[in-house]
Amino acid sequence: MNSLLYPFEELPDFWDGEFRSGSHNGCAEICYFESGEWTIGAISLDCHNGKIGSAAKEKSIPLSRAYQGALWDALSESLDVFSRAHIQDAVERALAADGISIAPPQAEHRLRAHELA
Repeated sequence: MNSLLYPFEELPDFWDGEFRSGSHNGCAEICYFESGEWTIGAISLDCHNGKIGSAAKEKSIPLSRAYQGALWDALSESLDVFSRAHIQDAVERALAADGISIAPPQAEHRLRAHELA
């Protein structure tokens, strides 16, 4: 299994089909297989210390599935809903760069966390 980094911007942590909340920027590690299937391996959020000028600092902080499970699940679902096609394209480009071609998609390629357990 290989992986790629998928940056995201303004990803909501809540969506009811019409309204969104949250506006997260960060990066997801997408783990992919030769079949074209993929899953989210890690999520990091772009964070800042809330200060301005020379005291301002930014860094990317990885989410812990164990301790931030609700946020992890919400962002994972948002990535699936809002970015699935873009992630699938990125996976197919990565596979092509690896010299692997896959058949056109016949069904859903994304594996959910419970399918991996």
